[in-house]
Amino acid sequence: LGWSPLQAAGICDWNELGGTKHWTENDQANARRWFDENVAVYVVSLPSSSKRREESSRRLAQLNISFAFSDGIDMRLGGALDAAKAEGLIPWSFDMNKA
Repeated sequence: LGWSPLQAAGICDWNELGGTKHWTENDQANARRWFDENVAVYVVSLPSSSKRREESSRRLAQLNISFAFSDGIDMRLGGALDAAKAEGLIPWSFDMNKA
């Protein structure tokens, strides 16, 4: 169909810029320190999604990434959208039909 994910492939898609970079232990330590000091990780999920929460917890622990769960809103429940708007979680102008 002529669609390309790169707007300017001649600039963006250079093979010589790709490939594997071999990071030193010092590079990895610096990157980890920067990540820990600058990035907050939140996992948004429904409180009832215990399996998803367990899997997320296990994987993030393997990666040694601190995180917090943020309870999602079950939009399948009647009145959930209006309740979320009333609580200020979703702007009143949000239109579920246009989303």
